[in-house]
Parts: sequence; C-alpha cells; structure tokens
Amino acid sequence: MNFETRRDLAKNLNTPLTILDELSKDKNWRIRYYVAKNPRTPLALRVKLGRDNHPVVRDAIENAIY
Repeated sequence: MNFETRRDLAKNLNTPLTILDELSKDKNWRIRYYVAKNPRTPLALRVKLGRDNHPVVRDAIENAIY
C-alpha cells in the first residue's frame, strides 16, 4: 500500500479498528501520527502510541481532544 492510501485510511473515521491497529505499527511516523489523531483509535492503541519513539506522534496523543 502506498503512503497516500495508508494516510487516508489512518485519517478516516470509518476505517476498521483492525486496520488502525496495523497502521499504528507503520514504519512511517506520519502514518502513526494520523492514527494517533483519529478519534476512533481505541484507548489501547493511544496508550501504545503515547510511548512512540517519535516525538510528533507522542505529542499528537498528549494534545488530543477526543
């Protein structure tokens, strides 16, 4: 899957939770950032992303308003 498709899925409110789970493990921090910003991302994934190695992803979780 190319970047644009993964990005669009990560941002989409209708993306199945199983796909969000897979995208939360993406090697590209930008994809993980969009998963972190998606209000449908489950709490368990938000906790995991809150410990991400990239500061922008962690900041997305810390500053999220759900």
